[in-house]
Amino acid sequence: MYIDTVSVVTESKLIDINGKDIIDYGSEISVDCCMNKIHFHGKKLTININEKQKRLVMCLFNDVNRKQDIIKVVWYENHKGISDNNYHQLIHKFRILLDEFGIPSGIIKTINRYGLRLDTSLLCSSMNSKCHDRFNGYHQSNN
Repeated sequence: MYIDTVSVVTESKLIDINGKDIIDYGSEISVDCCMNKIHFHGKKLTININEKQKRLVMCLFNDVNRKQDIIKVVWYENHKGISDNNYHQLIHKFRILLDEFGIPSGIIKTINRYGLRLDTSLLCSSMNSKCHDRFNGYHQSNN
């Protein structure tokens, strides 16, 4: 039996990890869940991301910040067998990826003994606020 959507509930948050939509975080960032791409509108930049990175971004966009909840969403299929090392490696590699494209890796803040949060204050504020024009002039990563 094929299941089109898988929703994970964490602390009263429902996250559709198989969603096909574009999810916005304010006007600065969006993630294309179908194509596994993250868009930084101020920099007119699109970066290809893998499935786990996409799920991590979806957690941060939905204020799912607690480490155990992030693990439950990112590794939905086998979250009980995931170690802290897997979690830390995912965060580390994602920060490196962001840094490679000139995105401050500090936008992902570690909250000691708790988890993560998204801090977009480090991004440039030279964005076009018109939604329908937000993807004009983008540079595509070649990952």
